[in-house]
Amino acid sequence: AQSEESLPDWVSLHTPLVLVHSERGKPTIEYIANRFEAFWRVWGLLGVILTGVGMVFGAALVVVSVFGTVTQPEAASIASEPRNLLVIPGFNDFLPLAAAPAIVFALLVGMVVHEFGHAVLCRVGDIEIKSTGLAFLAFFPAGAFVEPDEESQMNASPWAQIRMISGGIMNNLA
Repeated sequence: AQSEESLPDWVSLHTPLVLVHSERGKPTIEYIANRFEAFWRVWGLLGVILTGVGMVFGAALVVVSVFGTVTQPEAASIASEPRNLLVIPGFNDFLPLAAAPAIVFALLVGMVVHEFGHAVLCRVGDIEIKSTGLAFLAFFPAGAFVEPDEESQMNASPWAQIRMISGGIMNNLA
């Protein structure tokens, strides 16, 4: 087993994840944030509004689903079988194995688009970005991240922080 001290600076361990940090995209993020700053401010505000509406709608959907499950348990029986609770192509009744490449591709695109929204709105709100990168679970890509500078984030206005948080969600909605 390799100790964390012997890893390069651009790799960090957060068991069970391995994070690979990079600063490569920062100039591009900076350029896009500065070039279209007015657009991104409106985009971020729209994201805050739609995120709030989405949370209310999501909560209502959960309440309706619980009500439907309680009043008609036989209708939910196929979907609630243990093998159908996991979204694994070829394993559950809803996703054929042939869908796996498209699902993986869609997840990768979704992660990049999502994190790009966070990154651009960090810079629009004058929040410095320490690094961007990928998270791996062993050798498998498990996610992406944008790491804002904590001090700069704390010094940013509350609206800049809220816009930054909703930026990824808004990009995924678009």
